[in-house]
Amino acid sequence: MAPYLIHNRSCATHLVGLFVIAGLMALAPNCFAGTCDRQPSPSVTLALTKASKAIEEKRPEEALATLAKASKRAGERSHHILEFHLGVQLVQAEQPKQALAHFRRATALCDTYAPAWQNLGRVAYETKHYGEAADALGRAFVLTGETRPNLRYFEALARYRDESWQPCVALCLDLFSRFPDCRNAEWAELAASAASPAKKRPQVIDALTTQIPRMGEKPKFRRSLANLLLLEKRYPEAMVQLRNLDHLGAINDAELMTLGDLFRTENLPLDAADCYRRLADKGKNTAELTRKQAESLMAGFKPKEARAVLEQGVTAWNTERLWLLTGQLRFEAGELSGAEEAFRRVLDLTPDQGHALMMLGYVLFQQEKPEEALPWLNKAVKRAPRCQAKRLRDHVVRLLAERNKDKSVAPAARG
Repeated sequence: MAPYLIHNRSCATHLVGLFVIAGLMALAPNCFAGTCDRQPSPSVTLALTKASKAIEEKRPEEALATLAKASKRAGERSHHILEFHLGVQLVQAEQPKQALAHFRRATALCDTYAPAWQNLGRVAYETKHYGEAADALGRAFVLTGETRPNLRYFEALARYRDESWQPCVALCLDLFSRFPDCRNAEWAELAASAASPAKKRPQVIDALTTQIPRMGEKPKFRRSLANLLLLEKRYPEAMVQLRNLDHLGAINDAELMTLGDLFRTENLPLDAADCYRRLADKGKNTAELTRKQAESLMAGFKPKEARAVLEQGVTAWNTERLWLLTGQLRFEAGELSGAEEAFRRVLDLTPDQGHALMMLGYVLFQQEKPEEALPWLNKAVKRAPRCQAKRLRDHVVRLLAERNKDKSVAPAARG
């Protein structure tokens, strides 16, 4: 969040004057609340002067003690400037809970003093009083002429932490419309995070889309928009955003995998295969990644490349799908014995895998082993009576019957 409003060291010698000016500059027209229109009392002014000197001489403990004593002595007659700077010193002393009380008191004494509201919001946020923080920061935003977008952003952030999802989204959308020339990707990130629980995803997507010309080069922005589009199942648009994120050189491994999957969905198999290859080259290879890469290459009519991926893959992962694809490619290449091995591997892992049962029977038949083929084809037909294997099984049955008939006729002829 933004830094606390603390006067810098170069101004310490004029601390009292700056305290008074800060209070006067925050006055709203016709304001008569509390101490807004009053100068500090002589005793408070003296305490501020002593504290100023202590700060200048790098004695913060003394400054804190002086201000605390003055506040206690003043009681109900304290001044918002004193309470504000006591709060600042307590923050510096890492006593946020005590600081919170004095910032509250400062805003009660003068409800138009923007620095007190801003610091109240900051400390309330850090002490997990998120609703109070949002209220205070919203008040500070108004008092500063609604010209400081960071105050509105931190107000929205406090609403998010308070789980006030819809107000958070409303504030983010207000930022986009009120400050169109700002290019802060964190606004988009926050809006996207709150969009789902607020049930405002379409509205946030529309708002972010208008910001593409201004923030399209920011990875956080592209990522936020892509995630929302994925949640809304607007896959072609999500693919565009992830592709742009890739062009920015900021895509992570999970996003690259998602991009590959989207390419497959959109019938761009070779683009998908390239995403999977890049992941494999980074040492992220898995059985699933190998399968996706091989299937994408096959869909892109690159059987040789697909087979190379698979032949390497089955040495590392003994999975049904990898062996099935390997068997298919070996078969298509005319390597029947290799295909037979692959389909047997499939059936070792999954004995009732229908396609493997049929293909093993077919490969054995092609190798002129109908007797060996028939049991596998019978299993395939039993598993799926109307499958393609039935015609081949029936053909093999007739072929074997004719052979047996010929065998029985031959001895009779010799006799």
